[in-house]
Amino acid sequence: MQEMSDSEKLRYKWMRYLPQKDDHPWGGYWRRLYDCIKAKIETAPLIRPLSKIFKYRTKEVRKLTTLAKDTNGEAIFPDAFPVMYVSDEYDVADLDYLEDIGGPQKVVSADEVGRD
Repeated sequence: MQEMSDSEKLRYKWMRYLPQKDDHPWGGYWRRLYDCIKAKIETAPLIRPLSKIFKYRTKEVRKLTTLAKDTNGEAIFPDAFPVMYVSDEYDVADLDYLEDIGGPQKVVSADEVGRD
């Protein structure tokens, strides 16, 4: 996963190639393999934020929904520190592949954005 998330061609698309919980009747060996992949993704810094400088774990960043963006597609609320908004280079559909492993969650209100 780390190499795919660092690859220039796959940087924002690597999650398309992950097995999905409901796309196969996982059992035995395959279930253990699926659980292993899921555990590694949960603990590895693979997701780039808007700043694109560092990578974060999937649970450390948030997707901006339409409600959290202005008419130009920019975040209504400035990004917090530590960084929390997912890079806009990701397709929303690609980030949806990561929902089964717990991240990134959607930002839909000011309560979900860090307050000073």
